[in-house]
Amino acid sequence: MKIEDISCKLVLDTEEFDKKLKEIEMRFDKIKTDLDYIDTMYIKRDKPNKYKIRVNGIWGEKKGVKMKNITFERQEIGKKYWYIDTWGTLDYSIENGRIPDDERFTTGNYYATQEYAEYKSRVSKLQNNLEKFSAEDTEPQYDKLHYICFNELYGKVCHSEARNIRPIGLPLFKNVERASQAIDKFRDELTWYLTTEPPYLFEKDNSEKIADIEVKLSLVKNEEKKLNDRLKELENE
Repeated sequence: MKIEDISCKLVLDTEEFDKKLKEIEMRFDKIKTDLDYIDTMYIKRDKPNKYKIRVNGIWGEKKGVKMKNITFERQEIGKKYWYIDTWGTLDYSIENGRIPDDERFTTGNYYATQEYAEYKSRVSKLQNNLEKFSAEDTEPQYDKLHYICFNELYGKVCHSEARNIRPIGLPLFKNVERASQAIDKFRDELTWYLTTEPPYLFEKDNSEKIADIEVKLSLVKNEEKKLNDRLKELENE
């Protein structure tokens, strides 16, 4: 091959290389920007201008927004978390990866927010008092078991026969009378518990999007490497 032909080819190949490299750099920058600026939104139930979260799910009510409940996730070293101590008092600690942190986390006494810890403390007291009240009943069971619920039609706490239903969080009662007495005694707390959504902490779940971007980023880097290798070959010809 003549020197002139080699020079011409090198110029043409270099121009093509520069063009492709520029395209790759643009793609790389866009992907990197997407990866760097994916927003992580922490959403609480009482924030009016955020997405509203359904109490029994991890999806935002805004279509297509996948949410992840992070209320019970382990905090990073140096971050604060809340728990309920031996005396039933709310307290907090700093995550250090020590044995007390491990024990609280593994036993479920570990909450990301003070708001949820306060909610949990109040719920636990109500549950304990109801269980104690139910256990103190010395009358024989002469009727079907009853459970306590909230009737949205009438807007009040009521009881119903526990046929195939075994409610989570509240004890069953031997008879109508005892269930009615429990409602009269704990009406305010029961109304609060049965009508209040747990103040979970949610995070916008970008895991799938991040994984997709990382795959694309890897492909772009591979293309960039191929072009750089080709440039070295051209320089050595």
